[in-house]
Amino acid sequence: MSVKLRDPEGATLLQKATHSGRITVLKLIIEKGGNINAKGSYGYTPLHEACYLGNPDVCDLLLNAKANVDALSKNGSTPLLVASREGHTPICDSLLRHGADADDGGDKGWTPLSVAAGEGHADVCATLLKYNANVQGFSFDGRFERSALQEAA
Repeated sequence: MSVKLRDPEGATLLQKATHSGRITVLKLIIEKGGNINAKGSYGYTPLHEACYLGNPDVCDLLLNAKANVDALSKNGSTPLLVASREGHTPICDSLLRHGADADDGGDKGWTPLSVAAGEGHADVCATLLKYNANVQGFSFDGRFERSALQEAA
C-alpha cells in the first residue's frame, strides 16, 4: 500500500493518523516517505490538524520530522494561529521553539496574539509575549483594525 494514497475527501494516510493520534503509525508513515506537508481538501497540513486537535505529542513528532512550521492553510492560517485560537499553550510554545514567527498568523491579517487575546487565552498570550510577539501589532480582517488589547476587551 502506498503512503501517498488519499481517501475520497482528499486526506492522506498521514493526516488520518494525525487525526487519530497514533504515534507509532505516524512514525511508520513518515519513515516510508509520507509527505509531511501534504494538504488535505480543507488545506490543512498534518501540523495544522495536530494544532487544532491539541495533541502536543503528535505536534512534536511532526515538528521534529521537519514539518513546515509556517505553512498556510486554504483559509490562510498558520499552525501557530490555529493553536493560538484553540488555546493550546504547550503547542504554541513548541511551534515557537521550532522557529514559528510569533507575529505571523497567515494571510488574513490576524496575529496569533490578537486571536488568543480575543478568545481569552491568557496563557497563550503570555507564551507569545515570551517570544516577543508585537503587542502593538494590529489585526485586520478587511473591516476592522484592532490591537490585541482591543481584542481582549
